[in-house]
Amino acid sequence: MKVEAVIRDTQWFAEMDNSQPEVSLLLYVRGDGKSELVRAVESVLAQTLKAIQLIVIDDTLDAEVSTWLASAQKRDPRLAVLRRSTVVGIPAVGWIEALKRARAPLYVLAKESDRFHREALEQMLREAQRTPEFVCFGYVDIVEHDESGNARAVKSDKERGKSMVELRVHNFIARNAVLIPHYAIEAIGFLDPHVMLSQAAEWDFWRRLSESFEMKAVDVAVGVCDASTIRADAAEVDLWAVEEWMRTFRNDRLLLELIDDYELDAPDPTHAKVTREVCADLTRTRLGEHRIDGAKEVAGSNDETDGYLLIVNVAYDASTTLYFDLLPPPFNHRVRVVTVGQNLPLEALARATAIIVSRAVRPYEAYLDIARQTRHSDVLLSGR
Repeated sequence: MKVEAVIRDTQWFAEMDNSQPEVSLLLYVRGDGKSELVRAVESVLAQTLKAIQLIVIDDTLDAEVSTWLASAQKRDPRLAVLRRSTVVGIPAVGWIEALKRARAPLYVLAKESDRFHREALEQMLREAQRTPEFVCFGYVDIVEHDESGNARAVKSDKERGKSMVELRVHNFIARNAVLIPHYAIEAIGFLDPHVMLSQAAEWDFWRRLSESFEMKAVDVAVGVCDASTIRADAAEVDLWAVEEWMRTFRNDRLLLELIDDYELDAPDPTHAKVTREVCADLTRTRLGEHRIDGAKEVAGSNDETDGYLLIVNVAYDASTTLYFDLLPPPFNHRVRVVTVGQNLPLEALARATAIIVSRAVRPYEAYLDIARQTRHSDVLLSGR
């Protein structure tokens, strides 16, 4: 199923303000009810930066949400709405639709769970204008709630000083904290709307962006994100399958002039059989069983020799890049790196057919003991 087929029936309710915006904010809405949406929209419209265009992608089919958005459009001429006739449930598809209508040279992604500090966009724009050679990103405050819904802790995201290569291990850049320049999208394409990346499209985009442009962390607190939302998104991700997908080059197919023909649910025949099966399962749950009725299993060229390599290291260093990222495809697609700075994930052991420990074994002994109790005991490789 192509992007064009999914978005062709979306209704467009344009903003009444025709002045040139400096930032277009693309807000995808899928949650239940309108309370989170109201907080998100009001936090954008209250920005000290007035030259903004806010495009809300309404993927809810909720009459109450539609009514409130129509009312909000009457109150603020900078608000535009894209309304779906059927629920798609893939945020990247909505952001692509919104980008087609965006008029500013800079873009920000958001969902209804994101809230912006009042001066965030003005401060981010100032940083981008000061250093136009960089793609700037700020940080968000992460809020924990107790069972009664009361905020019990707020912590600033302090990971923004990390090397960009750490994006190959985990996503430390908040969805709504990046000011995305149009020239970058023209060069590498936009977000990948494939069903495989339904909950990881932003992470994939930051990785692709960092490979072609220099990204710069700036000391701007952009807004607030709920910790439960982050956990919920992470819980839906098969990290081995997602990693194999993200390691596969796709920029040429994600250029704006070609993205309408991009297939949302097509498996990649170069991927391992288990990843293609994950793709089929996600198509059923995300796009509906009828999307793949009659579809044939896509055979891989080496199903009998499929395997995955787990690299355990102190950090994602130059040797990791040299020895594993530079392997020829498809072997470099089937590598996953975990570092000692993380809580080493037990789920990573489930699909690994070999484990390589680099630099030191002692810090990983407990992790390796678990591996030895599984089928990995005869394929374990260790560095010094």
